[in-house]
Amino acid sequence: MGIQDEEPVPLEADHLDMTRYRSAGSHNCVLVLHQLREIVAGQIRCCQRRFPITIPEHLPDTSALQQRVGYNEKIEEALMPMDVPTLQPACCVLYGLGGVGKSKMALVFMEQHREVYDYMFFLGADKTPKLAQGFANIARLLKLGDAETLNDPSSARSVVLNWLQTTRRWLLVFDNVDDALVLDNFWPFRSQGAILITCRNANITSTLPQIRAKIVEIHGFAENEATKFLLNQPGIETKDAATVNASRSIAKKLGYLPMALMIIGAFASESRSTLIEIDQFLRNGAQTDLLSHESDATARLYEHTWETIWASDLASLNRKTTEFLNVISLLDPDHIPKDLFHHDMLEYIKMLMPLEKYSFVEKTNTHDLKVHRLVQHRQLDRMSNEELNMAFDSATKLVRDAFPKQILGMHMYKFWPKCEQFLPHVLAIEVAYTERHPHLTQADEFVDMMCDCSWYLFETSQLEEALQPLCTAETLCKRTIGEDSLSMARIHVGRALVLAHQNKYNEAGPLYEKALEIREKHLPQNDQLLANSYMQVALFRTHQCRLPEAITAHKKAIDIRSNSDRHAPPLMALSYINLSRCLLMTEQWGELEQVLSRSEECFRDLSAEERATHASLIGYIRGNMKLGQGKVEEALSDHLNNCERTKKAYGNHYYTAAAYHKVAVIQISLGNRSAAISSLFSALEILEKLRGASISGRKSRSEILLSNQLLLEGEAEKARAMRARAFDHYFEATGSRIEDQTNVDFDLLVPFNDR
Repeated sequence: MGIQDEEPVPLEADHLDMTRYRSAGSHNCVLVLHQLREIVAGQIRCCQRRFPITIPEHLPDTSALQQRVGYNEKIEEALMPMDVPTLQPACCVLYGLGGVGKSKMALVFMEQHREVYDYMFFLGADKTPKLAQGFANIARLLKLGDAETLNDPSSARSVVLNWLQTTRRWLLVFDNVDDALVLDNFWPFRSQGAILITCRNANITSTLPQIRAKIVEIHGFAENEATKFLLNQPGIETKDAATVNASRSIAKKLGYLPMALMIIGAFASESRSTLIEIDQFLRNGAQTDLLSHESDATARLYEHTWETIWASDLASLNRKTTEFLNVISLLDPDHIPKDLFHHDMLEYIKMLMPLEKYSFVEKTNTHDLKVHRLVQHRQLDRMSNEELNMAFDSATKLVRDAFPKQILGMHMYKFWPKCEQFLPHVLAIEVAYTERHPHLTQADEFVDMMCDCSWYLFETSQLEEALQPLCTAETLCKRTIGEDSLSMARIHVGRALVLAHQNKYNEAGPLYEKALEIREKHLPQNDQLLANSYMQVALFRTHQCRLPEAITAHKKAIDIRSNSDRHAPPLMALSYINLSRCLLMTEQWGELEQVLSRSEECFRDLSAEERATHASLIGYIRGNMKLGQGKVEEALSDHLNNCERTKKAYGNHYYTAAAYHKVAVIQISLGNRSAAISSLFSALEILEKLRGASISGRKSRSEILLSNQLLLEGEAEKARAMRARAFDHYFEATGSRIEDQTNVDFDLLVPFNDR
């Protein structure tokens, strides 16, 4: 089967007990051989797996790199000994050219120190959402919270950071860090562990001066190491003096780069060429002056190396395999699910096999794919405009079909695991688009994919990250689909939702209005999306305290939903809830009670999860209604019950924190200061697990109220500390310092719906 070190074992069998195929290339034979190879490879990897948790399954075998001289000692010097008390985690940065073996070197260190560390975690860190997913995976593996916490990236990040800061003897690897700012919200300060960073830039930590690290440059192999490495590649059998000399010559021409040597070894094996023949081939194509220039010599040799290898290897691939390589060069390199290609598994296997043979891709334990970033960049650089456009269209369709769809503004909670699986690939395509500027024949599909991705990031409270896909979609939409299109309306709504949750209604409102204007032109008068726009504009009017206009717009939305062909009970219930808020603010008690009852009538058509979330919203409004009617004791009882209801429905969400804050306000009005302090601490305990400017505003509001209550209780020192925190969070939320507290309305830091 071509597996390294395999041993044929004869079996006693006659022709009646054997399965025969017409040829090795027949349909069933290809499938059976592929499955057998995967079974064998999986068993080999299982036997080799020695780590308790979170060594990524997609990283390749590193046995050939175990003996690289000097690097482990340098890393050990930075990260050990572990028993010396420190205020910061020990940190080491491995940097070097792409393909030099940084990630594998980190894995070698992990493998050789598995007895030193109790926990080891390897995380892709090239993008913030990807790193957030890695922290969520750690939280799940360590079982650090309930289902709500584990599914919410912001909460998961907080519990993992807390665990890291209270646990010793752990190693954390941040792999492929392109921008140190990505690490800012994930750095475990005041902890006693070890952190290993891999990157291409030696100055990666200079943007975060609070991080102190030992810098280690990873070079190519030493000459003897490189020669031995190439000679030991599968398929290199002859090792006479001439072959050894050819190996040494090839290694020098390839800059002693491990990945280049591995690929040239695969080329030798597949083309049945000797190293002597390959040395002559490279000699004929070499630019002999590359090494004669001291400055830029390494970079120029590096470029020449890859051009030489690429030209030879790509010439051996058929058209379909090359197109397949083009497509996966646009996806996230670390974990490409085979499910993306489920529509034709036989064709997938045929395209994959040559890429595996030439070491362009590797398989994970789950039979998904990993491709080196350098392979992706080199292939993208070689594509013609036509090939690039075709690859973008194919990659967009594959990922667009796989990523869950956000429909009619309804939540995607139950699809979060699938969103998490394919999110890195959406973001990889988005980055590639901004860098390469292809012409897309299906621009609307690309825009929809960006909007679906943004919605998921928005739902998981990754608000800043949610804006970037929308900016890219807007650029494309202006250039192709048009500024007056329904696609642009969806982009406006997505941006407005994020801004509204950041309490930036003055920026969100005009976007809602623009989206409504577009949808009025293009949609029928009974369309649910049109109703959504009226509801969103009504929320903006409510924020402006233009309550009669808001009520009119909400009733318009309800009228449209009533006449719509697309039945959407969750949206109807939400429209009634939003209308009830306006009626509450205008003290129209009779109509308010009727509207709340109509909202509850929608419950019979909702899922259990939807009923729970809507019931918590209605409970909040009913409590406020009784408060407005002067029934303070009843209001307190309703809000206390609603705290538990909201916690069950939303978990550690800012809605839950808002519910506890509301209880505290009522308790203060009743003179129950100690209970109010307890409620405010409960609110802040939840908010401490969340991040973002909007969360800082919520913290500031609860902290200033808590500070006042602590001061009245005689806890002056605690009150001062809490007030300082409130002022700091106010600055984080607004960018402004507080000069005179009496002129600040902290309630305005929180959207009116949550007050």
